[in-house]
Amino acid sequence: RTFPDHRVFDFDYGQGTKAVWNSVVRVDRLVRQYGASTWLKYEVFPLSSKSEGGGQWVPNYQLHLFAGGTNYIRLISWFEQRDVPHPRVAAVTTFLAQHALNEIVENGSYTRGNIDATTDLLIFDPAALLFWNSDRVQRFFGSRLEFTEWPGQPSLDLPGRSIENTFETTMVRLRTQRFPNWRLFTTMGGSYVGGISHRGRDSTWWSLGAGA
Repeated sequence: RTFPDHRVFDFDYGQGTKAVWNSVVRVDRLVRQYGASTWLKYEVFPLSSKSEGGGQWVPNYQLHLFAGGTNYIRLISWFEQRDVPHPRVAAVTTFLAQHALNEIVENGSYTRGNIDATTDLLIFDPAALLFWNSDRVQRFFGSRLEFTEWPGQPSLDLPGRSIENTFETTMVRLRTQRFPNWRLFTTMGGSYVGGISHRGRDSTWWSLGAGA
């Protein structure tokens, strides 16, 4: 997601691939160096905050387990609509390739491996696939919660040879039976905003939120 100066043609993908490979095959060394208890507290379980130097679990749950999982389900539908053979396999392949490329870009300078990439690729990405493959989970989120996303419109800048406007914002809205025309919402990814939505007379939703 973040290239040096956004110059995608100048990025060292070989170095990034090495970083990701070492993050996957050298798990024991990375966990020992980071500290197993610290890793579990900061990266895996919601047991730390940003103020104490932790809180890395927040994007892991938001962007990998939930936002990534909803993208996976949408990919299945996209492949099914186009009669692609084995749409679930195609969705898994696309999902894993996208997340691997994301880690290649984010961790290109950590050629010996990075515990963040380890956690994402070996725990939260597989967990997203398992979690969202459940019909019960899909029914719950389809009835109680509303998920949608707004990806940016990627643009190639010339002659700078850079890619711009690449981001992804996921919005989650909570339905309530008592107040059917009101929703609580939050966003994650490109922005972090929380607020409330109200349905107008013509089914238009008006939202008021604050965040960063």
